[in-house]
Amino acid sequence: MTSTHILLDIQCKPGAWGKEAEVAALLNNAVNHASLKKVNETYHQFSPAGVTGVVLLSESHVCVHTWPEQGKLAVDIFACGDPEKAERCSDMLIQSLAPHTYVKKVFKRV
Repeated sequence: MTSTHILLDIQCKPGAWGKEAEVAALLNNAVNHASLKKVNETYHQFSPAGVTGVVLLSESHVCVHTWPEQGKLAVDIFACGDPEKAERCSDMLIQSLAPHTYVKKVFKRV
C-alpha cells in the first residue's frame, strides 16, 4: 500500500487561525471534503492565541500548528491508500485559508 505525506507551510494574514473552534472547523471541513474517515480529534489552545490540533484518521492523520501572531500555519497530512484523498484535503485547506503564500511538499511513503 502506498501512503501520501503532504507538508504545508502557510503564510496568512496575522491574527487569523488562533482559536481552537475555528481550527477544528477548518480541519474537519477538509477531512470531510476529502472523504477521509475521522476516528478522533484533539486540540490544545495556547494563550493568548495559537492552536495545535490533530485529527486521527483510519487512514492516518491531519495535524496543524498555528502561530496567529505571525500568520503562520504548519500542516501535516498523512494518508494511506488513495493519494487523491490527501490531495483533496490539502486543496481544501489551501482554499479555505486563502494564504498570501504557501509551500507544499508531497512525499510518497511506504
